[in-house]
Amino acid sequence: MMRPELVFFSVLFCSTVSLSDASQAQAQTTGTNVVKKEQVGSAIDSALSKDLIKLTNKSTDGDYAATEKASNELAKRLMQFLPNKSMLTDPLQKSKDAGLQIVSSSDHKLRYYTYDTNTGGTMHFFEAFSQYDAGGGKVKFQRLYPPPAPGEDGSDRGCGAMYTQLETVKTNKGRTIYLAFDTAVFDGMDRAYSIHAVEIVNGKLVPAKIFKTTTKLLDEISCAVHAGYGEEGQEISLTEKGKELLNPPI
Repeated sequence: MMRPELVFFSVLFCSTVSLSDASQAQAQTTGTNVVKKEQVGSAIDSALSKDLIKLTNKSTDGDYAATEKASNELAKRLMQFLPNKSMLTDPLQKSKDAGLQIVSSSDHKLRYYTYDTNTGGTMHFFEAFSQYDAGGGKVKFQRLYPPPAPGEDGSDRGCGAMYTQLETVKTNKGRTIYLAFDTAVFDGMDRAYSIHAVEIVNGKLVPAKIFKTTTKLLDEISCAVHAGYGEEGQEISLTEKGKELLNPPI
């Protein structure tokens, strides 16, 4: 029987701008007077940071309806800009400072963007998007927690999670696998930590079943823990050599 191609991980249990401004900047890149990529990135960064600040301000005011509206507007703004290839490498520092969490792969082919919608209490609700190089000069994205379709109550959506880390590994046959780490916040004490294995195949970002158990292969490992704020060592992490996953005590 042929041995399947795997990346082996042992799991150790440890006790220890405005929209129009940005659009104009993007349009100019196709004209004769090409705008520098940095200028496009700056326009996008400014537009996103303004929306993020607006979201924070509405939340601070305690207006739930206005906060939800601001979150939805920010999601739409991101989806307009995510097909822009410059975003894969742009630092977007203003947006980061305003609350946008960004993790990038070392080969600059994959990114995750997350923000807190500020519509929860002790349970945090997140919006998250993946953006990747689909080849042929194309960039694609996925909305990871889409709103419910018409007629659905949305109960299956959950609260989402914050993407906190993105690692790149190679299989023994040269496949590039990305390990995306995220954290869901249920309340002041309860968390869920996950690691998702994905790869880009034929222009699509797809799950990669590389985690081996005694009975099957998985593309995701998750665990829930009860812990206080600020406690270290409670998340799933990858060792320095990238060969082992450290899992919180369960």
